[in-house]
Amino acid sequence: MSQFTPDADWLHWHQSPSKPSYVPPAGAVDAHCHVFGPGDLFPFAPERKYTPCDASKDQLWALRDYLGFSRNVIVQATCHGADNRALVDALNHSNGLARGVATVKASVTDKELAALHAAGVRGVRFNFVKRLVDALPFDSLIALRRELEAIGTNAHELPMVYAALADDEEALRQAPYEVLADWHEEHDGNLRIILPDTYGTPGFLANAPDWLAGWTGIRVDSGDPATGAETAIRWWQERGEDPRDKLVIFSDGLDVAKIEELHAQFQGRVRVSFGWGTLLTNDFRGLVDGDALAPFSLVCKAVEADGRPTVKLSDNPKKAMGPEDEIARYKRVFGVGEQVGMEVVV
Repeated sequence: MSQFTPDADWLHWHQSPSKPSYVPPAGAVDAHCHVFGPGDLFPFAPERKYTPCDASKDQLWALRDYLGFSRNVIVQATCHGADNRALVDALNHSNGLARGVATVKASVTDKELAALHAAGVRGVRFNFVKRLVDALPFDSLIALRRELEAIGTNAHELPMVYAALADDEEALRQAPYEVLADWHEEHDGNLRIILPDTYGTPGFLANAPDWLAGWTGIRVDSGDPATGAETAIRWWQERGEDPRDKLVIFSDGLDVAKIEELHAQFQGRVRVSFGWGTLLTNDFRGLVDGDALAPFSLVCKAVEADGRPTVKLSDNPKKAMGPEDEIARYKRVFGVGEQVGMEVVV
């Protein structure tokens, strides 16, 4: 029995809910749920704005299985404040089927963040809903932002603009490397990720300066992802680098099946990460007649620079952008041979 009495207007969760007729697909995730207490083990925070009834991890697992979900993302409830013990306890007893979003204070230490990560926490919640918190968490947001290292690379637009501004073909040939030379002066660590496919990955790597091999990793954003990763691994080996110390970020048309396939293929050979976007937030393929809810490919790119047209070739010719005559010229300058077209998913 909890030492806390739920608010009089608190709606207790239903003991025997009806089962939806809709059956979630295999691997479906309940992406926002909570555990409350139990209050005798994990007391609610003194500064809480509401007092709920107890809702334990075991009850959450039972509801998950009953509804047909496979996994959970458990979000720290505001009634627990920044005391994440109930969340961590649930994660530690989830058999790997749950991840968490915690609440932390500006004073949180690296050791505490590491412990949360080890338990399965993969995000931090900042609550700006005034009915749930007294003070908005700007101090925590600013403090944590300064402690977190970004992971990423430049956008395609940079080499597209540098190339458009080139005055001759030799300058055009060097434009992608000039971008990264400038980037090298501004960024280090996990922001030194090469994006090689703007004008074709094979040619880019074949002519790349040796210092680029010392960068942290490569992003594979078009073409066959496994082929792109294998190309990167061979390039690092040829340049005397150990691929196991490098990072490959896959970021093109990913879904759960493709992520699992790539992880299995490259585990132990190279570090891998996944830029999982559209098909994470809009994976409604096959749910209605005519697949009307399937996502479509929509990108925003620079179209000209100082009155000159921009061009992007990509490792997938179906992603090429720019005037046809300029595309042909760029292919000649960058030595892009025959390419295999792939369906553009997103």
